[in-house]
Amino acid sequence: MSAIKITATVYDYSKFDEIKIAEDINYKEVVKDFIEKYNSSYQLCTNSDGHIRIGGSVGVVRKRIYRYAEKEYDITLQIKSRFDRGSKPYFLETMLLDTFEDKYIKENDLRINDDNFFDFLLVYLFKNAVTEASRKGVYRKYCRFEGNNSRLNGSIDIARHIRLNMGMQNGRIAYSYRENTIDNPLNRLIYAAHKRLKERFSNNPTMTSLLDSSEITNYLNILHSSMDLYSTNVKTILPQNLQPIAHPYYTEYEKLRQVCLKVFHDEYLTLFDPDQDSEADTILLYIPTLWENYLKNQFARYDLGEVRSQEKHKYLCELSDPHEVPDPSKSGRLTSKPDFVFKKDKKPFMILDAKFKPSWGECMKDPPNYKDFDDNDFNKCLRDMVIFETNRTGVIFPAYKDIETIFKQCCIIGEKYFYMHAVKVPESSDDTTYEEWHSAFTENLKKVCDNIRESIKNEA
Repeated sequence: MSAIKITATVYDYSKFDEIKIAEDINYKEVVKDFIEKYNSSYQLCTNSDGHIRIGGSVGVVRKRIYRYAEKEYDITLQIKSRFDRGSKPYFLETMLLDTFEDKYIKENDLRINDDNFFDFLLVYLFKNAVTEASRKGVYRKYCRFEGNNSRLNGSIDIARHIRLNMGMQNGRIAYSYRENTIDNPLNRLIYAAHKRLKERFSNNPTMTSLLDSSEITNYLNILHSSMDLYSTNVKTILPQNLQPIAHPYYTEYEKLRQVCLKVFHDEYLTLFDPDQDSEADTILLYIPTLWENYLKNQFARYDLGEVRSQEKHKYLCELSDPHEVPDPSKSGRLTSKPDFVFKKDKKPFMILDAKFKPSWGECMKDPPNYKDFDDNDFNKCLRDMVIFETNRTGVIFPAYKDIETIFKQCCIIGEKYFYMHAVKVPESSDDTTYEEWHSAFTENLKKVCDNIRESIKNEA
């Protein structure tokens, strides 16, 4: 008997009970059990004040065989942005595509929908992972090689020499040697993953163009010139790449390794997990990070003066800090990293943190709703203001269009102020094109940036 297929949809930071089932059958208990089981592995939920909500991740979690109440289910869980409750995920599309400066993304008509949602996220992760990893240089690893010729290099392999050359006056010596080389299993996996994606999306010009980006092409050109890639065998490569990369310098390559294994998920399960009982097939992105990166790119396009992102500042902490983990070796010295530091005359003027929780939008309504207000976010802003010795701090966040105002100013003490900047997100109805939606959203962001520019300009 085949597994019962379930396609469920939830939204970031939504209540745990707000689950939509595409099959119009009440499988909510199955989906809840599925989410609870994989919550520890993928952090799908958050527990705030005793209320369980979906977390800040968006993407897809799929399990082809999931057993519940003596039945088998094929579950696909889609986690979407709460601003994309319609059939057109314009908000997520903007967060993803606006991070690309490549002209081919801007010029091609790429629309994300339920059919290509998983595929696009996979290609997006692969391109981003290669881009981030390649900044560390091409991955190298010590590998052992064998030779059997007259050019001795390394140590003589006596047993193999006897087997290959005994009784033969050929002048050859069997030897082996270790070399820190580009020709290693991970680079072969990267090449094979790219090849598989190109084959899968050969009829999709936008996906193909994305896979042929300059970062990927440059990396593959180096591999072509340094490795023999004609004998790439997936069944040989996968077992060689099961161990995580532990070297701290190559953290980005560990993320790339995980993405490449997702490309070969079907082969990976067939070879090493035939019962499919352990891991689920996942493509997840943390949308607060996407929002922060989007703002970083947008701030650079507006005349907002000098804006530093994730600028570090060390400070001393005598008491336990709720946001940072003290390092005993540094005698209580911690590091603060606000999302954005606005500078004036080369000195910090204002701190802004990018936030994504819906509770911030509730604060902008009339009357404001402070029921789910996050004190930790507020306290962190105050702490950063003190550390960077500024008189201005605040948050910037997306909100539904029903808010009363896009800006609030609260006096903390004396001349120190806390700002709340809300970027209104338009609704994406079936009659609205992406160009219309994006134009309205960009205009709303421009209004917020104008407020920030005026506050900097008017400060004495």
